[in-house]
Amino acid sequence: MGDLHDRDTVCFYGDPALNARIAEGRFKVLPPVYRPAKKELTLSLYSATATREGAVWFRLPGDWIYAPENIIASEALGQPDLCLDNMIRFPNAKVTPDQVYTVTITPAQRVGDTCPDCEKQ
Repeated sequence: MGDLHDRDTVCFYGDPALNARIAEGRFKVLPPVYRPAKKELTLSLYSATATREGAVWFRLPGDWIYAPENIIASEALGQPDLCLDNMIRFPNAKVTPDQVYTVTITPAQRVGDTCPDCEKQ
């Protein structure tokens, strides 16, 4: 029985023809800022050496309740196409080095109504 399952699985590693990457360059995730009085969450990425055109993901600190139409993002990010409770994807971002890209969501409420990972202002 073990032989049957071993022969059914084929994996390819290190294919030199495949150019798959997460992103060119490095991003630094800045601490999220949550303003409870306004129910406003601000996320920021600093593109130290990143240069790319394509998808950029913002990870939210925990799970949040928000309306996708209430997302305000840096112009270079464009509009999000996928909004989850803990991630937002911008598929057509045009990122250049040494820039900060921000996403602000108002109103946003954390599931559990706290954000221990956030700086509160």
